Amino acid sequence: MNNILLIGTGGCGNKLLNTAIDIIKPRVDLQNNYDYRFINSNDNEIKTLSNYNPRENGLTINGDGTGGSQAKAKKSLSADRTKIINHFKSYIYKYQSVVIMSSSDGGFGSGSLPILTQAIRMIDPDIKINLLIAQPKLSSRPIRLENALNSYVDILKLMKTYNDDGAKMINSVIFIDNNNMEDEMQFN
Repeated sequence: MNNILLIGTGGCGNKLLNTAIDIIKPRVDLQNNYDYRFINSNDNEIKTLSNYNPRENGLTINGDGTGGSQAKAKKSLSADRTKIINHFKSYIYKYQSVVIMSSSDGGFGSGSLPILTQAIRMIDPDIKINLLIAQPKLSSRPIRLENALNSYVDILKLMKTYNDDGAKMINSVIFIDNNNMEDEMQFN
């Protein structure tokens, strides 16, 4: 039984996940503690990642991408809510905790946080849900900063929300400061 499910969502979250897998793979002492899922609305964005296998560890939601729109991401995830629940329902009980990796400034990743969290919590009220969120640079385009602010509001709501069994929607949040990095490779 693996203790922790790592989920990458959106372009950034899936790159973070791919890097995490590369770090864990050579560590025999860690291999049996983790399992992985890549989730995105654009399969082309993640199919080049070395650890992605659509049949074993991937889930594509309305596969046409969101173009950086959180609203479009939330709409496509809401439309595929049953698909998401069915995907996780068969195996989520195997894990003690979940880490969802994403950026706060994009479309699918940051837009998926409330819906993924609620779906997982609905299936398993006792699982611990943790978020690992990459923040945009302060010099980012205004739309990215606006997305980050909207994402932060969503996360605050999740932090203050409890399900019917009294469990918090999320147990912890870690923000990654992206401001000192020159390119995506430094981030990963």
